[in-house]
Amino acid sequence: KIFLISILFGFGGVIYSLTQARVWRGSFEIVMEANSSSPNESNNINSIQFADLVGQGTDLTQLEILRSPLVLTPVYNYYNKILKDRNLIKQNISYEKGFIPKLNIKKKPGSKVLIASFEDTDKQRIVDVLNKLSNIYQDYSNDNRTKKLNSSINFIQSQLEIAQINSKTSLKD
Repeated sequence: KIFLISILFGFGGVIYSLTQARVWRGSFEIVMEANSSSPNESNNINSIQFADLVGQGTDLTQLEILRSPLVLTPVYNYYNKILKDRNLIKQNISYEKGFIPKLNIKKKPGSKVLIASFEDTDKQRIVDVLNKLSNIYQDYSNDNRTKKLNSSINFIQSQLEIAQINSKTSLKD
């Protein structure tokens, strides 16, 4: 009797596993270092420069920013668009319950490497979503870097003006 029950449960388990859709996972890593050996290196997914974005001592804060809806909403919208275009959904999936559980963004312990991974039943959707995420991160990093550079330029210009005024004042004396 126990043997028959074991066979039935085993057979049921096999049927269940064969009817389940396979879930795939894709990922990429982003190196968060300040120096780049060449300007073209920033186009390589494995060497996106995030030093200004994730600085010393602010890693956790910056990591939370990269996980936030501010950064991830375009990726979420893109994922919904893919699903709608392929007639897999009629209305958007939930951000918190349907999208975020499929996405994992974490820092590799003891390093300056960010690991982003995404799970789905379709390999091409995974590639599409990860490419979109990579592009969003690159844009976010570039915007952040541009803001810092503009701020530095403004500061230098203001200091130059002050130095010129001081120079003229000292020449009059």
